[in-house]
Amino acid sequence: MHYAIVQGSEETIEALIQAGACVDAGTVRKRWTRIEKSGRWNYHLSPGDQKASGTRTSHGLTPLHWAALIGHPAMIKYLLSKGADPNKCYQDGDTPLHLAIRADIIRDNNDAWNSSSWRIEIYNDLVEAGSEEADDARHHVSEIRSAVIEVL
Repeated sequence: MHYAIVQGSEETIEALIQAGACVDAGTVRKRWTRIEKSGRWNYHLSPGDQKASGTRTSHGLTPLHWAALIGHPAMIKYLLSKGADPNKCYQDGDTPLHLAIRADIIRDNNDAWNSSSWRIEIYNDLVEAGSEEADDARHHVSEIRSAVIEVL
């Protein structure tokens, strides 16, 4: 469901819900440790996350958390209309509103949740700093973040 949110695909989300997916199902974040060994990088799950990694939980990041984090107000409205809980906390204690305001996840993990390429703020990286386009991009991102916060 999380990836359907990036695409803005209400049809896919609806099909998942009809097939029994819970709109508030959370996904536990994987916490990886990067270790250099023999000149190569190896990634290992942190010891406390090996058992819970990739599991669904009532305390994981929900689709609504993801929509708030990446800045997708239309998906937030849709998920709320399907009964998503805007007050649900994930394992680190944040609600979707916390993520929307901060536009980031505090804990430093090497995972997709921390990748700026998913977020609306990527527009700021695609234009030359100090240009008129940069000002327009910052304004656009600010408007979208404000819309996300208002919806939540």
